[in-house]
Amino acid sequence: MRKFAKILLVLVVVMGLLFYVGGGWYFSSVFKTDALETAPWPQYYETEVVSFGGAVVTLKEGAHPDEELMDPGVFGLEWSDGYGQLGPFVENDGTLVTREYAPVSGTNPAPGTLADVEATAFPSDPAVLGRTWQTVEYESELGPMEAWQVDGDGSTWAIMVHGKGAGMDEGMRMLSTLSAANLPTLMISYRNDPNQPADPSGFYQYGQTEWRDLDAAIDYAGSQGADDLLLVGFSTGAAIILSYLEQVPDAPSVTGLIFDSPNIDFGATVDYNASQRTLPGIGTKLPQSLTSVAKLLATWRFGVDWEAINYINENLRPIPTLVFHGTGDLTVPIETSLRLAAARPETTRLVEVAGAHHVGSWNANPRQYVLQVAEFLTSLDL
Repeated sequence: MRKFAKILLVLVVVMGLLFYVGGGWYFSSVFKTDALETAPWPQYYETEVVSFGGAVVTLKEGAHPDEELMDPGVFGLEWSDGYGQLGPFVENDGTLVTREYAPVSGTNPAPGTLADVEATAFPSDPAVLGRTWQTVEYESELGPMEAWQVDGDGSTWAIMVHGKGAGMDEGMRMLSTLSAANLPTLMISYRNDPNQPADPSGFYQYGQTEWRDLDAAIDYAGSQGADDLLLVGFSTGAAIILSYLEQVPDAPSVTGLIFDSPNIDFGATVDYNASQRTLPGIGTKLPQSLTSVAKLLATWRFGVDWEAINYINENLRPIPTLVFHGTGDLTVPIETSLRLAAARPETTRLVEVAGAHHVGSWNANPRQYVLQVAEFLTSLDL
């Protein structure tokens, strides 16, 4: 009996090792694909325009679910030769969705048109906001990088840094919000973006190398007359900004920071996303212990330094900071922003937006977003 118990114990230990090593290896590979590889988010033009009535449009979802179509708030509708904004629901029977509609640019959508519903809410053209702009290049250590330079008044420049998988147009909602201040604005691309130089590692680095591109963009802005900076980061763009502020202690004058859904402790983000997953073939929740093993293997296999990409630390500088974070964010936990606000309570204002998804606070409540940004700019004398 004692011998049998020993054999059983050995089997349990072996099975446990197989579970954690095999499962950890599998999920570290999932992490590599989902988090480190650098492909942009796909865009599907599959939502069909069923009818168009001037101030309303009726749409039918395509093969790929379009969560923005079913979300309340303000979203963009883009097709091959036009762009509009979707507003409140008029009718939704679960198959056809009718929403208020406002044209932005191009032609009106004809029945049968295939479109994409997107959170960006504006086309990739600052001119639709009445702003004069041009595509420029700034010189980084890896070579020239593209940016949109939007004209404005004064020597305080806004520099916008988009999140992973997004593009420069992620800043269009903020640009519309900042338009009243008419700040000169630089909306930058950086390494691993489409048609831009790749990071030598081949991976996304969550601020550990991308900060150098922001540094180069700031040098460019200085050459164009920028004396002070308002740095704006969306999701992982906030991590790039905080990494820059860590790495460049003698940085030019940074007047303020605006973050939207800041992904500034990527280890916590991985834990949060893993908590929403289930074990393949079993259906039970992924245990935190397995996530921890997968993260250890990611360090060994891919060189991920989890401590380095947690920017909520003693290096945080006391710069006036406005943070938006949606309570419905399933990508970056709102607890990250709560920790940031707790770490620098004297300089940080956190706006929790009810129901908003990741980088979706403007979409959920544009009026509140605009008012909060306007108050923040006033406090900075901008």
